Amino acid sequence: MNYLNLTNEGGVLAFQELLAFMQDSYSDAIANICQVVGDNVIIEGCEVSGATISNGTVIINGEVLPFEGGPAKDYVAVVQTTNTAPYKDGEDKPFYVTRKAVPADAGVALASMVRLATFKAHYAHKSNPHEVTKAQVGNPPNAKSDSISFDSSDSLATSKAVYDGVRSIKGGTASVAVSAYGKATVTVTHNLNMPAYRVFVTNAYSGAGDAYTQVLRCVVFDKTNNAFSIRVKSDYGGGITLPVDWILIPA
Repeated sequence: MNYLNLTNEGGVLAFQELLAFMQDSYSDAIANICQVVGDNVIIEGCEVSGATISNGTVIINGEVLPFEGGPAKDYVAVVQTTNTAPYKDGEDKPFYVTRKAVPADAGVALASMVRLATFKAHYAHKSNPHEVTKAQVGNPPNAKSDSISFDSSDSLATSKAVYDGVRSIKGGTASVAVSAYGKATVTVTHNLNMPAYRVFVTNAYSGAGDAYTQVLRCVVFDKTNNAFSIRVKSDYGGGITLPVDWILIPA
């Protein structure tokens, strides 16, 4: 922060520029600090008790101001008074400007102002700034797991487990040609090297007519670590080629 060297002897000639230098030095420094804290902050005091609010210190729109308490109201406003001082030219001119914050019927909502103590508490608990307790979030377990097949309510699944679990769900479409009243088999090779899984299949054809309203039965069999087969049986009196969607989910 800028400052004046007041150790010199001989007496300095004082002008308004000197007073402006002093005022700007500390006001600029305070304004920079306010930018860190915020625009509308209760530094201290301003405690509501019944129908009154106590004195205190606040920041309003980046300006540090004394707060003059009184009857409690929902808002805070800034009031300003100006007093004159005699000048060398013989005139009294506005010189002393006093600003303060007061309870008001309009202005900055008191409920929206944050206490400096809250900022300090958040900084002191950076890993948990809101100081949320386990009880407030349902007492989750402390243990965690990356496994997508770990079945326990005493362990939380990590984002890796969720990611791997979603990626482990595979799907595709197999084309099957079935003769009249016949059956056909298609083998799907997935190469996932998965010893235990479930397969769900459905007829995905979007056509219309008798061929697609007959009973179609699909059976999954011959499951291995890297492939499975789908057998389709048709009760329709003509040949048909249809796509069969499949979804594979780890067991």
